[in-house]
Amino acid sequence: MPERDFFDPSAKARAAEATRTVEAATSAEIVIAVRRACGRYSATSLALGAASGLAALAALIYSPQTFAAETMPVDVALAVAFGYGLGAAVGPLRRMLTRASVLSRSVDAAAKSAFYDLGISRTQRRQGILVFASLFEGRARLLPDVAVNAATLAQIEARLSARLKARDFSGFIAEVEGMAPVLAATMPRGESDENELPDEMQ
Repeated sequence: MPERDFFDPSAKARAAEATRTVEAATSAEIVIAVRRACGRYSATSLALGAASGLAALAALIYSPQTFAAETMPVDVALAVAFGYGLGAAVGPLRRMLTRASVLSRSVDAAAKSAFYDLGISRTQRRQGILVFASLFEGRARLLPDVAVNAATLAQIEARLSARLKARDFSGFIAEVEGMAPVLAATMPRGESDENELPDEMQ
């Protein structure tokens, strides 16, 4: 499934349905949030531009062919611009050249911000869970509030990330729905439970 299909109306409706399915089984409340990217990673594009410039300079200096000295700075500048533009325009290349730790930190920071911005920390019983997904980085995060046993979610988070990297929206939603029995085992839904958070994908 292409990346854009994560944001079409049918995907949003399917995500809302999955949210209701999970919440019908447990007192926990989940919010699904999907982002195209959590960072611009301009440093990666700059590094690629610098590498291109150095490669061009080395070629000009060590090539057996003779080049005019006055045009060398222009040639190097063009190589830098080309490398930077390539990194900025080609997302898969920029992602491949960005360290995994940098990608993870960006997703962590964005997920923590969304947790508070979307009001997940303000449920009465502190049983909210953010299901956060960022497509560019291919990473998912499950952020539970203090009343949720985070250890039960670790394997689910890894499977969500795998589905995200494969751009498998149906599989991603199936993993979300698979949270229902896991959460119900420790936090079954009660008759007095209220729906405090939106079901729609954010």
